[in-house]
Amino acid sequence: MAVDHSVPPGSLVMTGPAKRWEFVYALEQVTGPGPLRLDGQVVWQSTGCEVGTLADHLALVHTLRCNRRGDQVHVEAAGELPFGSQPGFHHLTVVGDRQLRVTTDLRLPRRTVLQHGVAIGSLVLQGPWSGLQVVDTDARGLVRLGPVEPLTAAREWATPPLALVLHHAGGGQLEIGLGNDWWRWRQGVMAPGSTGHYRLEPGDGETWRYVRQVNRFLVDTEPEPRSYRFSWYAAWRDARPLPVPPALSLLPATWQANGRLDLRPLADLGPDTALVIDADAMAWPATFLRSTGGPCHACHGVGRRLRQAIRQLKGLPNQRFALCFRGLLPGTCTVGAHLERPRELPHWDLGAMLDFGQWTRHQLGGERRLINDCQALPLPSLTNLFQDELTEVSAQAAPAAN
Repeated sequence: MAVDHSVPPGSLVMTGPAKRWEFVYALEQVTGPGPLRLDGQVVWQSTGCEVGTLADHLALVHTLRCNRRGDQVHVEAAGELPFGSQPGFHHLTVVGDRQLRVTTDLRLPRRTVLQHGVAIGSLVLQGPWSGLQVVDTDARGLVRLGPVEPLTAAREWATPPLALVLHHAGGGQLEIGLGNDWWRWRQGVMAPGSTGHYRLEPGDGETWRYVRQVNRFLVDTEPEPRSYRFSWYAAWRDARPLPVPPALSLLPATWQANGRLDLRPLADLGPDTALVIDADAMAWPATFLRSTGGPCHACHGVGRRLRQAIRQLKGLPNQRFALCFRGLLPGTCTVGAHLERPRELPHWDLGAMLDFGQWTRHQLGGERRLINDCQALPLPSLTNLFQDELTEVSAQAAPAAN
């Protein structure tokens, strides 16, 4: 792969299949994901995390690691600010094909006094953008994708939207959303008397700033000293139209009394048939269900049973037929036991679905046809849930300056 000299020296450059996207990570700073190019155009620049008036890129680096795990690249960066109580940052960024996930641990020692607020994973979004869709919940707590609206004026939210989908004038889409830990984004660093402030505001030219301020303070505030974790994700789609799914005969999966997949009808299925695994149609214990209805994929029991079925299919001599998944649409839930917590915690389960999609593709290989029926919620993260163009993400460090 040719080295791209347009990126800062010492950066890590990651490219997807056919170089339709490119992602840059600075290897000399404690920071989150850097510039993302989609179809050759930069669509975001990270402004990172801020504690008061200090940003994570000012921290002194003590950990910087990069490694490849299968078809993903993991980048870990950590360090402390050399000021005051020395707050610390730890970022883990996982990059796959058309998808990345970030987990940030913010360590606030004793006698940390916060001014203005705490911002996590803010971004500068480079347009031109033709529209915006907001992923939020209705009165019943069910996840919904709003209509495409023109992006002409600033938008603000007191509590974070589950996700935003921005439509680029060039035809691509960029989705930015929360991890499973919805409750953490709502409570921030648990400082009394503070509120969150999430805003999408116009910047210079065709840029927009997405500021995710988990806490906004009117007076200097000393939070509880501890580590605070926040996770978020992004997914993107280039300008190419979505592929038209092939015409397949559909065979609904059948299940044995012990919860295992019945394999007997599958011995002679051919490539023109898809086995349908519908999570919503499966029988689940009441403790596995979301508070809003349907199986909660953040619950370990749900993931364990679906993975058991994939392991059964992997062991079959016949690997010719396709798999069509239904019911892999995220929802919100407040059952804390799904996260092994004793109290109610608002969460949503898209992150668990991303885990399942990546794991399933790795188990069944790049040639297996895997379809996610997500017409009811056609997010980029869901249309590419199984990374159907499975190709190892290429990663190469740009040469240091002489």
